[in-house]
Amino acid sequence: LTNIASVPLFLKCVFLINDADEMTRLLNTSLVKNVVIDKRSINVWLIAMLIGKRDIKMRAVNFFKMLSRLTILDVASSSQSRDRYSDHEIERFVRLKRDAFTAIYTMP
Repeated sequence: LTNIASVPLFLKCVFLINDADEMTRLLNTSLVKNVVIDKRSINVWLIAMLIGKRDIKMRAVNFFKMLSRLTILDVASSSQSRDRYSDHEIERFVRLKRDAFTAIYTMP
C-alpha cells in the first residue's frame, strides 16, 4: 500500500481526472487517503498545479484540504486489524500527518 506513494505523479494524476464524480470516488478510497498522508507523495507536482490555471489551482487546494481533514478513521477504517485504533497506530498517524506537512513546508 505505501509503495504506491512513491510512484511519481500518482496523486497529480488522481487530482487531474476530468470526471469530477470519478475523481471523488477515487479520492474517497482508503488507498488514496493513505497515499495523501505519505510524505513521499508530496513533491513539485503541487507547485506546478498551484501556478496553473484557476481550476488546476483549486485541485491542489483540494489536496491540502483533504490532507488537513484526514483523521485516523479515514485511513484505518478499511483495516481488519484489531490494533488499527491502538495508541501505537494513533501515534503513527500523527507522525505521518506531521511528516506530510513538513514535506510541504520544505518543498523546493
